[in-house]
Amino acid sequence: MIGDHYVVNKSHSHFIYIALELTVGFALTRSFLQDYIFVKYPDIEVRIKGSTFNYFKNFIFRPIDEHRKKEIEMMNVKRNIYRQIDIRQNHETTKQKSVQDFRNEHLDRYYKVKYGEESKKSIGQK
Repeated sequence: MIGDHYVVNKSHSHFIYIALELTVGFALTRSFLQDYIFVKYPDIEVRIKGSTFNYFKNFIFRPIDEHRKKEIEMMNVKRNIYRQIDIRQNHETTKQKSVQDFRNEHLDRYYKVKYGEESKKSIGQK
């Protein structure tokens, strides 16, 4: 059964499911289960919620999550740096100049081009 965990436990689907062949089934809406069945039979609610969660966790989520992790590892094994799925800290950000240093550097270039080195000192620049 697919989707029973989501309906019973009021959660959103983690995956997109596709039927590979013709399927036949029935459906109970979330409101019908929550408003009528679980109100009338509270002891069944606890059993159904527990069993659907365990089934989802053991037979659907865990295998898909393990497969996803293996696929990521296989992609990271390849040497192409553009195919890596890994977040690493960029250490070059600590070596960047401050805004004031960047501004002063460009002002220095501007004064050298426009006025020459001597006139920059006469204007009062440090």
